[in-house]
Amino acid sequence: MKRSELEEHLCALATPRLMEAPSDLEVALTCYGLDSVGAVELTVVLEEWSGRRIPIDLLYECPSIRALADYFEGEQTIRLKQGFTMLADASLAPSIRPQSDGWSPGPPSIVMLTGATGFVGAWALDALLRETKARIICLVRCECSTKGLQRLREARERFGLPQSDLGRVTIEVGDLKQKQIGLTNARLDQLAESVDTICHCAAEVNWVASYAALRDTNVLAVQELLALACRGKTAAFVFLSSLATCYSTDAPIEVSEDADPEDWFEGLHFGYARSKAVSETLVRKAGSRGLPVTILRPSLITGDSFSGQGNKEDFVSLLIKGCIEMRYAPDLDWLMDFCPVEHMADVIAGTVHSPSIETRVLHVLNPRKRHWREAVLWMILSGYPLQLEPYAQWLNRLNAACAKPHFALRTLQSFFAEPVPRQGGLTIPELLEESRRSLATATHTTEILRELQIAECPRLDGHLLDRYFSSFISEGFLQHPPREEWEQLARPLDILPAELFQSIAESASGHQIASVLGIRTIDHGSDHGIITEMTAWGCRRVRGLFRHRIQASNKAGQEWYGDVMIKLKPLDYEVLDVGCRVAELCDEDLGRAYSRFQSRLEFNGCDRRELSIYQLADERMGHYMPKCYGVWHDDQRGIRALALECLDGLLLMDSANRPEDWTPPAIDATIRGLSALHVIWNDRQGELRDKDWMPPDLSVDDVVEMRPLWRCLADYARPVFGEEVYAAQTRIIDGLADWWPEQQAHHRTLIHNDFNPRNLGLRDEANGLRLCVYDWELAAWGAPQRDLAEFLCFVLQPDTPASDIERWINLHRTCLETALGEKIDADDWKEGFRLSLQSLMLERLPFYAMVNRFRPQHFLLRVVRCWNQLYQHVTVSSSSFIRRTSNKSTTIRN
Repeated sequence: MKRSELEEHLCALATPRLMEAPSDLEVALTCYGLDSVGAVELTVVLEEWSGRRIPIDLLYECPSIRALADYFEGEQTIRLKQGFTMLADASLAPSIRPQSDGWSPGPPSIVMLTGATGFVGAWALDALLRETKARIICLVRCECSTKGLQRLREARERFGLPQSDLGRVTIEVGDLKQKQIGLTNARLDQLAESVDTICHCAAEVNWVASYAALRDTNVLAVQELLALACRGKTAAFVFLSSLATCYSTDAPIEVSEDADPEDWFEGLHFGYARSKAVSETLVRKAGSRGLPVTILRPSLITGDSFSGQGNKEDFVSLLIKGCIEMRYAPDLDWLMDFCPVEHMADVIAGTVHSPSIETRVLHVLNPRKRHWREAVLWMILSGYPLQLEPYAQWLNRLNAACAKPHFALRTLQSFFAEPVPRQGGLTIPELLEESRRSLATATHTTEILRELQIAECPRLDGHLLDRYFSSFISEGFLQHPPREEWEQLARPLDILPAELFQSIAESASGHQIASVLGIRTIDHGSDHGIITEMTAWGCRRVRGLFRHRIQASNKAGQEWYGDVMIKLKPLDYEVLDVGCRVAELCDEDLGRAYSRFQSRLEFNGCDRRELSIYQLADERMGHYMPKCYGVWHDDQRGIRALALECLDGLLLMDSANRPEDWTPPAIDATIRGLSALHVIWNDRQGELRDKDWMPPDLSVDDVVEMRPLWRCLADYARPVFGEEVYAAQTRIIDGLADWWPEQQAHHRTLIHNDFNPRNLGLRDEANGLRLCVYDWELAAWGAPQRDLAEFLCFVLQPDTPASDIERWINLHRTCLETALGEKIDADDWKEGFRLSLQSLMLERLPFYAMVNRFRPQHFLLRVVRCWNQLYQHVTVSSSSFIRRTSNKSTTIRN
């Protein structure tokens, strides 16, 4: 084919994807209207026509018809040698260094902002106008300042920002892709003498483009801006980078803020991360020459946490929409770290307002990350028909779906599908799994943000996801789930009566309250409330923990302020329903078995149980519980509420993943407190026997009949627990008819039945450490050793010496002996401990494996290993005990 014929044919292939036919063969096709969707279509068409594999970045490297013809004719071989290009680009020109010796830190008077018409930049401009008194010069690509202001207003409207006074904003007509950012020397000199801080937020965020395609905007523009910062008086430089620079396959396991991505360029496998890494290196080098620089590395920036409104074209939005369209989600171990845009804007404004001569690097992370599988579970429980699917199978579906012109993930197909060279055939998404990627730490960032008085990043929880999806649905980006209309979750203030808060204020303050002046929700959720949170997702009702700040006054006009924790409990049938759905998602047989026997599970009555226990608790029991300021239930509206003290400063709270923090004195204090609780309900079973909120007291026939459920749980947990524990589980299940009656015959009392560091802590008082245990919804009538067994499994290490195990088992017994004034047989007590370990493995630990499928329970493997060690220890002792007692009767008190 002649050259002219080749160019004519390429024009014919490209024109259907353009606004108009190319008239100049050397002009980029984007100038004729080629967008990202059209680029994907054209790449497919070129592959079909040429019969060869087309590089994913071909249209970035060969943007015009003439360049494409060069490629296909073979006159030009495209070998970018990106590594050499990146290293060369990372060399900062010697002339770029501060020209003046004096730089005085302080709030800037004039700030130059790039990217103000983009998503993050628009929010940054809003924060700068709100938090500083500076005049803002916005660099905008436009014909004139009037049209530049119009673009700013359009961006604010597009991203949900209210129109505000832009009187302090000046438009600077320029272009980051041009040399000297499109400005004359004279204008650069003027800016250099007036601008105090340059805040560079502009970037081309593209997950499939090569480094070369992004180089002009994301790298060379940084060189130009750094030169401007050093051209006249020294201007501070704030650079918005990305946490993607830390995710190199050559990076260390942990990446701190002071780590330099120049050390691992080769391990960065997509162009955007590479462009940001090179830019960071330039900024760092300018900082080493005396320029005051701040580098901000945020995680994925998502929508506003208050309204939910965000950028519908970002990676997260498209991934969610694409998976919902496909009805399948990739089964990958991603850790979702989202930074709401208003928090990122506050960080930008804070660092601009308070510059530092020292180079600062901030990792702007979410303190409560979520695993991808957990986010998928949230979507499923919220009504979307989704399934997790192995990545290879999901990719096949993705490739098929990309044939549809408006499929959400079409423009990202190559990001998901292209194997990374020299990485064993893995794609970038697989390399970004938690087990493969580096962990970015934020120790220094936390200190800096505290000094700048910037609030903590909003936590990624069900409430935030709910606001995002409500925005998606209201704007037509997503359809509501097929099975129900979508309503945004209410707040506790919307459903609880005003008189309850007045009663709470009186109880918490100890004074008679004349009026409640104000109530504000200041925090919600718990990182460890597994049952409550998942149930809230499934029933779509407000459930969980909500910290409220109450302002009230007494009759004398004296004001009182106080924080209380409102706990809105899920109803028992909601818990059971969500448990059944989770079981079905884990395994079909497990789901059927769970559904068959759910009426016998301990979750029955759990909504009323905790309320009742707080109402029944006397002074002795309350000594080891949070203070309760009020109980509220409304059967008609399905409301169960507790008002509890906020447990600020409680030692070892939520320490399930920190067994090393549990010192012998802490364990001793906990066991002594536990013993005191167990004594309170001694010989009082009659008071609880007829309470419908107590869990079913299963007979041996009940538990034997439930063997299908126990076996399904054991089978499901087997890959996590291991073969040795699975064999023990099998023996426990097979022997139910023999050992269950023995357990029922042992001494029993009211037990917490979920007694582990997820639900307890220690008060540090003048007289020593005092136990405080909360979350009583699973309380039951059972052997006191059951609480001890669970506690030791959580706080001990698998290599704990046998002598220590013996000491703590006996400490529990001797404390009870002292309180009861009765002798308890040591061997009989240890046998009860062994039976309690069996009950723990039968009824509780395998359920964690179900949850682990969606929310990794990092403590689980260690807890199971501790269980195995404890079980082996007491089983050896029990064999000796059985041999000694086989020929004589043993009295066991019940």
